[in-house]
Amino acid sequence: MGVSPLELSYHNKTLENCEKNSQIYNALKTWLGQDIPWAHLSHLTTCIWMVIAVIQTGAVNLTKWLPYLPCRGLFAQSKQRRVRRWLGNSRINIHRLYKPIIKAALADWQDEVMYLSLDTSLFWDEYCLIRVAVVHRGRALPLGWRVLAHPSASVAANTYRELLQDVARLLPQGVKVVLLADRGFVQTETMTLVRTFGWHYRIRIKSNTWLWHSAKGWRPTKSVSSQTR
Repeated sequence: MGVSPLELSYHNKTLENCEKNSQIYNALKTWLGQDIPWAHLSHLTTCIWMVIAVIQTGAVNLTKWLPYLPCRGLFAQSKQRRVRRWLGNSRINIHRLYKPIIKAALADWQDEVMYLSLDTSLFWDEYCLIRVAVVHRGRALPLGWRVLAHPSASVAANTYRELLQDVARLLPQGVKVVLLADRGFVQTETMTLVRTFGWHYRIRIKSNTWLWHSAKGWRPTKSVSSQTR
């Protein structure tokens, strides 16, 4: 089956977007290259290609990225190897590159309240991803993350203490911050740490959880919630 003129035109336009000195390439080079210590310009070029591929495809899939990677390799495997080498390069510190970008993006925060989501995801019953994200317009924009070799989605507070501390340094001053978390994070250590940042928190708890009241002692959650309505 042949390629239609419309498909060919779209394909050519796609390659133009990835080529050096195109409008989107130059904009990303200016944005990603500022105040970031890239070890080599080729690392920046590959990163720009990957960002354009994500924008064009809306997917994190190396196979789908191939039409958007205009490197000199003649075969698809060559392009994939270049991206995989970039992702596996020990000299590229993802967190160090990402922090100034996300900090600049949050600098002009206009909303009265900033909601943060703390959650975990389990992959193949072997790896646990801990992530803190800004909840904005129905999207979760990641601020920080950790991947652990851990067979459960439940993690101890000490495991993500440093992650929350790193995230706190990225947030703008003078904004009310509310941390949202599921019941797996019902830990007094987490609540104490969050309060040292000046944050508020909303953590889901089980309906049969008992709470301590300084004047009335231990009380079931239902009795406390009914009095606050």
